[in-house]
Amino acid sequence: MTVARSSGAIRAARARAAPGSRASASRPRARSSSSVVAPGAGSKAITCASRGSSARTSASFAACAGEMGQACVPGPYCEKPVKLTGAGDRFNAGFGLGLLLQLPAEQRLRLLVGHAEVMPAGGGVGEAGRCRLMIAAPLFHSWGFFHFVISLPTSSTIVLRRRFDEEETLRGVQDHRAEVLAVVPVMLQRILQLPEETLAAYDLSALRITSLSGSALPGELATAWMDRFGDNVYNLYGSTEVAYATVATPEDLRAAPGTAGRAPRGTVVRLYDEAGREAPQGEVGRIFVGNEMSFEGYTGGGGKEVIDDLLCSGDVGHFDADGRLFIDGRDDEMIVSGGENVFPREVEDLLADHEAVVEVAVIGVEDEEYGQRLKAFVVASAEADVSEDELKSHVKANLAGYKAPREVEFLEELPRNATGKILKRELHAREAQKQA
Repeated sequence: MTVARSSGAIRAARARAAPGSRASASRPRARSSSSVVAPGAGSKAITCASRGSSARTSASFAACAGEMGQACVPGPYCEKPVKLTGAGDRFNAGFGLGLLLQLPAEQRLRLLVGHAEVMPAGGGVGEAGRCRLMIAAPLFHSWGFFHFVISLPTSSTIVLRRRFDEEETLRGVQDHRAEVLAVVPVMLQRILQLPEETLAAYDLSALRITSLSGSALPGELATAWMDRFGDNVYNLYGSTEVAYATVATPEDLRAAPGTAGRAPRGTVVRLYDEAGREAPQGEVGRIFVGNEMSFEGYTGGGGKEVIDDLLCSGDVGHFDADGRLFIDGRDDEMIVSGGENVFPREVEDLLADHEAVVEVAVIGVEDEEYGQRLKAFVVASAEADVSEDELKSHVKANLAGYKAPREVEFLEELPRNATGKILKRELHAREAQKQA
């Protein structure tokens, strides 16, 4: 593996970071050609040698990014540049530097300092937030890429693989004594589906944080992981538009499986009804979020609804008596069946708890009598023998009768995108094609 020497972007970053420089007062450009080649067949640890902590200024971040491109910026936080070797696919490491440098100085510093509060991967692990971090989440997705970029100024060791593999992920955590594992929920699910003897063969005792986001985390999945590997699951709820909203700690997930947690410092989360009034505690409402990292609008124009300077996440949820947020579904997924409002998420969580169900997705489909009805798509365990009627009865025994799906279809797998998120639009298209 070769490492390309960074371009003038690093020199420009150095000039902008210099105290009193004219460049430091202007808005920096997001240009950099530094690149790194990711490991091939096996996992490989890479370390950025800058001494900066998460509270360092952009100067230390520039120095660290410079090392990754073998063009170390001279300064008090810069040690000898690191040279990486190996084979694999190329990805842009300079983009993160350019993106961060575009932010106003105050916001940039808040992001780095706030990392210790918002993200469990920062602070509290090793010296000055330094840790051994395995990123299994894809780097082209914000969750994996964020862990990569934000770990540079903390001088963390980063372990990467070219492709996700369940057992190789366990091996990577064990061999590199990783303290943090960054994943999306479907990866945890697939790891736990490995044979018992395979799971028992790996020592994950060094793992202190399993950092999750990217899609809904079923409560029983978090519990199953913690029962085996310890109480180390932290789940972040957010979106591209609102950035982060809440974080669920292991204590939250033990006390209230399925919760999205509480808002971290510097973030406000409120629920509003359709009339724009704040929803009472315990009642379902639309989720609105305010923090320093929410977006300013779409590139094609327009944005999200705003109430009291808070941005709509597009989800609906409720708070429990202890202030924990629960996501009840997307506001555009609610269906009206026979005059009753139903959110598929509640039914999905219940069916996912069934011992014969591996994964499930529930959607609303057209119905001549009720207007809409629920249909469940289920992937059943290979060892289980479960029927449609049994699953319907399971829902009726635990939820109101009108929330039971009228139809259950068994599939070998659910359609997902590259980050593991279930593609319900494909299930809707499948149903539309049947009806046509």
